[in-house]
Formats: sequence, structure tokens, C-alpha cells
Amino acid sequence: MDPEIDKALSEQMELIEENNRLIKKIHKSIVMGRFISILYWVVIIGSALGAYYFLQPYVDVVLKAYENIKEGFGAAQDLSSSITEFGSVESIVEGLGN
Repeated sequence: MDPEIDKALSEQMELIEENNRLIKKIHKSIVMGRFISILYWVVIIGSALGAYYFLQPYVDVVLKAYENIKEGFGAAQDLSSSITEFGSVESIVEGLGN
């Protein structure tokens, strides 16, 4: 073969090998990025579920306390409405005096 053709072919071969190495590096980078991204979301979702698991007893206690307070206010409103149904305090006292 002609020496110029051999030189051109060897240069092309070097460029092809360099491109191949770069493509492999890019592929490894993409795979690693995907792995890191998946790991990132697994940690976020896992920590949220773990926090929910460990905080659930405390959340239940707070919700029960809220329900008790709500029932207390409901009972107070019922008592207030029952007092107004009986009339004023004077009519109650007069009723007791008879």
C-alpha cells in the first residue's frame, strides 16, 4: 500500500479508538448518574416513610387530644344551648323558690 494511505488509516484508527474511549466514559457517566438519581429518591422516600413510621404514635396521641378538645367544646356548646333553653337565671331561681 501507499505510505500516505497507511498514515491516513492509522490516524483514522487512532481517532476511532479515542472516540470509542470517550463514548465509553460518557456511557459510564450516564449509568452512574442514573444510579445516583435512583439512590437519591430511594433515600428521600425511605426517610419520609421511616419518619412516618416512627412519628405515627405521636401523631395518634395528638389527634386523640384534638378529638377530646373538640368533644369538650361540643359539650360546652350543648350546655350553653341547654341553659338558654331554660330561660334566664332569674326564672330558674324563681322556679326554685316555689
